[in-house]
Amino acid sequence: LTDEMNEACGLGTAEELSPTLPAALPPAVVADSVPVPEDYSKVRDFLEVTPPQDLTISAVKQAAGTGCERSTAQGIIDHLKDRMSAATIIERFSPQAKSAGEDGLRRAILTFVDEYSMGMELDPSDPATNDRIKAEISRAVEQVLG
Repeated sequence: LTDEMNEACGLGTAEELSPTLPAALPPAVVADSVPVPEDYSKVRDFLEVTPPQDLTISAVKQAAGTGCERSTAQGIIDHLKDRMSAATIIERFSPQAKSAGEDGLRRAILTFVDEYSMGMELDPSDPATNDRIKAEISRAVEQVLG
């Protein structure tokens, strides 16, 4: 496989290349760090538009029209990492999670309003009370978010 990769990418013999190859592919790759950046970009673009049923390197190489096996492999790996990251983010901020977070925030605000109103002995029928409570909540949010 290494000899085929070297030949396809025009990198030389395995002995010439072995000191420069990392033991494992890096977690994140800039297109310029692969042997053939154009092949890497083609693979990433191809996989974004047309997720293939067969993710073997040779099938993706053929379908995307690339020649360098290592650049193709790195493009596949990074595409899959991006898909996993996106899935994790979507799952984390799903409507159910968002709803639970908003419910928690509402409960915290209601608790604050109750405790603040009683602690400050505010009159709930006075319109200025709502303005004062809103100002306190705004100050708290400003302190947290900056």
